Amino acid sequence: MKHRLILGCLATVFAVATVGALADDRDNDRDDHHGRTATPIKHLVVIFQENVSYDHYFGTYPNAMNLLGETPFRAKRSTPKNNNLVTPLDVNNHFGPLTGVDLLNNNPNKNNAANGAGAVNPFRLSPAQALTADQGHNESPEESAYDNGKMDLFPKFIGTAGPPPAPPPAAVTTTGLTMGYYDGNTVTALWNYAQHFALNDNNYTSQFGPSTPGAINLVSGQTNGLDGSKNIYKADGVSLAHPTHEAFGDAAHLTSNLTVIGDGDPLGDACSNPNLDQVQMHGRNVGDLLNAKGITWGSFMGGFDLTVVNANGTTGCLRQTNPTAPGTPAFTSVDYIPHHAWFQYFKSTSNPSRARPSSVAAIGHSKHPRHQHAGAGQPQL
Repeated sequence: MKHRLILGCLATVFAVATVGALADDRDNDRDDHHGRTATPIKHLVVIFQENVSYDHYFGTYPNAMNLLGETPFRAKRSTPKNNNLVTPLDVNNHFGPLTGVDLLNNNPNKNNAANGAGAVNPFRLSPAQALTADQGHNESPEESAYDNGKMDLFPKFIGTAGPPPAPPPAAVTTTGLTMGYYDGNTVTALWNYAQHFALNDNNYTSQFGPSTPGAINLVSGQTNGLDGSKNIYKADGVSLAHPTHEAFGDAAHLTSNLTVIGDGDPLGDACSNPNLDQVQMHGRNVGDLLNAKGITWGSFMGGFDLTVVNANGTTGCLRQTNPTAPGTPAFTSVDYIPHHAWFQYFKSTSNPSRARPSSVAAIGHSKHPRHQHAGAGQPQL
């Protein structure tokens, strides 16, 4: 291996895609250290976390407050600027500094009275406040929060009241909690990853919405078009049974013009809910493109291997991991969540059966490039 690149992108679930060789590595039998590559990068790893905004974890990166008793973080002097609350960059002018803007102390979400008691500037959450309520992330509220590009109605439309487990700022007892952020004293591991690898501070998708649209967007760039579906329509065969999960692309109401906007399960997955909507996407994803070039790759997520039995005796689709973080309530969620599994939505890259490989079997070099899935990694967060 020559170099490794980590691309951190915060929106959906922790998963990893690995590339074993680039297109110029013609001889799959050749030792990896002698393979020819078009660039110094030999392996690409993508870490993709759900339900967290970029500024929530990296709003002041690389500057941490380093208060007494907290895990210290000190950045390299060569750390490049990123597009966050402290150093907003102009995306329309070569990412130069955006002047005349103070997102920390004069934020539009503070200044918009429509946010009511939730109107607040961004504020730091300490390590003792690491467990908070989740922000709302459905399609329509997110679109409203963006307010036609003004970006000033997040507390009103997606804010959820706290509080965290420690005495909080007054804002977290209102919808203003959505404006809270951590720094490197709390999310120290993520900030250290960012010090050594690439950080995706400008990620834009084609569709608002929760886990599934974000995951599908990551691997295919769009969420429109269904090849197949189940439980999509009501008994009339015309109206959508779950209009918060799928939306019509046009007035013709053609199945191929449906757009995924919510958390429908992948069609045919062994763990998909048989009573809820299931979809299969049209078109290609990055796995198809890598296969076409003969490049090995893999996708890893907690719980995918249904043969594993956890210490608490759970297995299969009901496999569940007990939380270990102090103050964390018992999870009601299983380890493997079908609507997080990006490649499962495409027939060409899905593995719907219960006989799924483990990450141990999938990691490594393959003489015959093929798509690989694994589920023996870390539980989903």
